[in-house]
Order: sequence, then C-alpha cells, then structure tokens
Amino acid sequence: MLDYEVIAKRLKEARKERNYSQQEVANFIGKKRSQISYYARN
Repeated sequence: MLDYEVIAKRLKEARKERNYSQQEVANFIGKKRSQISYYARN
C-alpha cells in the first residue's frame, strides 16, 4: 500500500470511529470537504 492509501484508510476509520462528518474533519484541518472526500475515495 502506498503512503497516501494508508493515510486515506486511517483518516476514514478515525472519522467514522469518532462519528465526524467529512465537513467537520475538513474544518478542523483547514481543508475543503471535497478534498476529504477525494482522499477517502482514492
């Protein structure tokens, strides 16, 4: 697995574990929700 795949997988798992929306994560890290969605899909 490539590094970005690992990061995407861990981000998605952590987000679901804590019941955070993609928008909440995006706001927290200063990115757009669409970027979070992109990371989760790829």
